[in-house]
Amino acid sequence: MSRFSILPVIAFVGIASRLGAQQLHGVVRDSARAALLPGAVITVLDSAGAPVGRAISDAAGRFVIAFPSRALRVRAVRIGYRPRDVMLSASGDTLEIAMTRLPSMLATMRVTDSELCPGTATSSGAVELWEQAKAGLLATVVARDTRPAKVRSLTYNRVTTLTDERVTEQTTQITSTYSNRPFVAPAQASFFAVRGFMQEDASGRLYSAPDADVLLDDAFAATHCFHMQAADGDHPAQIGLAFSPARGRDALVDVTGVVWIDAVTPRIRSLDFHYTGLEPAAERVGSGGHIEFRSMENGVAFVERWHLRLATLVPDRKRADFALGFPRDRRSRNELQVAELRESGGNVLAAAWPDGAVWTDSLAGLTGNVVQVRSSLSTPGALVTLSGTNAQTLSAADGSFELAPVVPGRYTLVATDTTLGDYAAPRSTHLSVEVGRGRLTMIRIELPPLADVIRDVCRDQPIPRGTSMIVGRLSLANAERPNGRVVARWQATYNNGSPVTAENSTGRTIAINGAEQRVEMDDHGRFVVCGVARGRPIHLRYIEGERFADTTFFVGDTLLHPVDWRIVLPATSPTDRPGDEENQKSSDTTLAGLGLAGLLLATNRGRPPRRRRAAPMTERRKTHNGRDVDGRFRVRQADVDELLEDPSGPDVVQDDVRLGGAVADIGPAAGSHARHIGDLIDENRQDVGRVVRGEGSGRSRSRSGGKRRR
Repeated sequence: MSRFSILPVIAFVGIASRLGAQQLHGVVRDSARAALLPGAVITVLDSAGAPVGRAISDAAGRFVIAFPSRALRVRAVRIGYRPRDVMLSASGDTLEIAMTRLPSMLATMRVTDSELCPGTATSSGAVELWEQAKAGLLATVVARDTRPAKVRSLTYNRVTTLTDERVTEQTTQITSTYSNRPFVAPAQASFFAVRGFMQEDASGRLYSAPDADVLLDDAFAATHCFHMQAADGDHPAQIGLAFSPARGRDALVDVTGVVWIDAVTPRIRSLDFHYTGLEPAAERVGSGGHIEFRSMENGVAFVERWHLRLATLVPDRKRADFALGFPRDRRSRNELQVAELRESGGNVLAAAWPDGAVWTDSLAGLTGNVVQVRSSLSTPGALVTLSGTNAQTLSAADGSFELAPVVPGRYTLVATDTTLGDYAAPRSTHLSVEVGRGRLTMIRIELPPLADVIRDVCRDQPIPRGTSMIVGRLSLANAERPNGRVVARWQATYNNGSPVTAENSTGRTIAINGAEQRVEMDDHGRFVVCGVARGRPIHLRYIEGERFADTTFFVGDTLLHPVDWRIVLPATSPTDRPGDEENQKSSDTTLAGLGLAGLLLATNRGRPPRRRRAAPMTERRKTHNGRDVDGRFRVRQADVDELLEDPSGPDVVQDDVRLGGAVADIGPAAGSHARHIGDLIDENRQDVGRVVRGEGSGRSRSRSGGKRRR
């Protein structure tokens, strides 16, 4: 497997005044327009022509540079201008450098087939363009060393498919540091001139990318030929300086590429290169790199984004022979094929300089909504991920989401609704997405309807239309996990769902139906209750041995109602003991009915009557099943216990239901529905009595002024 490296470095180079050094102040202007020139590189040279100090002009064209006493002259270079040499004076005055613009040099250069190679006759066009390219590259080097910025960068390593370059693996990292140098070549140009840009041993391969320092070195020019290249569709209004290995370097892995320069506003734009001397399969997929540069108004140029892409080679098993080892001529190895592409790179997200200049990249990423298929219903809490990466987020309450920053490329997006992931296979959707550069791509993700998943989870339970499912999690204080069971009860429908009308009510029993489910929990205390009524109180009871706990809540107009129930079980008490299973069911139903106004058809059948206490019951004359306009029941447990001791207690409870306690009866017509139901029950008193008491006839009661009499 190939291995490669683009080594990130932190370059922080301060300018310290050397002992005995002087400071030179100056300004750079355009000779024709007197305009101030930012981004000019000022180099102080000694008598031998060696550089002894460097600086770059700021947005106002000014520069300050320290130089030793042996300094002799100053050279100013800037892309788009002719280089200018000025002798130093001993006066110490501010040095003004006027540079001559090349107004039409880049625009009118003729592209020819002539090359500038070591030992050949010079070509003026290629030579001048090479000098301009070097001026642009030099600006990035000097700005990096003398005016470092605080940079926030995103770096990545990823693997893509060979067919469509879809990302299958990717790791990213965001760093903040002082640097204008996102990567550095691991060796000097003189090393690459002898050894090439790839080293190979038994452990694999190490690839190197040329940085600005390598391209500026004379050793690079001495081993490469140059020629001019015309603009293409990817590089409009630009002119290219192409380079390729000189003759006699076929046995080395070298680089060939193009430095692209803006022909309108002279500045270096990008560098594209490919490796030469590799296996045919690796060269066919374009193994190489790309570097982009950005020039700021304050004269600073920096590397904005970069990447290096390489092929992972494996034996082609279809071929007859596979040569082991590493032959001297890689270009003849046709028995290898590309398995995948590996890419390493990054881009600068934001940069800030000490002079106040700032730059921010437009975020690339994804944004959109997660909805249910064929509808606009949002899906909150859906997990949105890019397959093979660590990029993920959850959709908000309205189903919206955003993934940024994301490295541009082609991905497989996976959206998963994990709401019922503990009970059924998660709902997932896979989409092919293309993340563009410098923009947020809008997408719409559709997931299967939640109702389909609920039906799958509740396949063994009835799910009437308009009902909901409770997804609960129960936890016990100071306990590892619950060992009991959950019983859910609620008021279902009247007349088994049939409306009460004059036609169907004659001679029929008006029944208030109660529903009950006893559900088991998993090892984590999770449970589901299917088909519960909406807008009515739901009573949950947790039973563990002789102890139990209760809670009551309402389910709104939603398919799914989550419940997080934390319980502190009371100490076992004989008076609170639920009893055996048969009596427990009757007791639970009666107790719950006083709070649920729909499970009130249970009786004291099977239990001996208890003596009534001598003291009058608190609030005896009030409706025991009444509730406020907010839908909450107001019944005291003391009243409940006392009422059940009375042999006729269940009858009194049934009266409460008849008087409207089972219905939230408010508004202008308050009480009318309850009175209608009460009249129907009176007309069918014998049938109601058999249902309530299990007897042949009902207990006679009369009403006067809406109050009960016994």
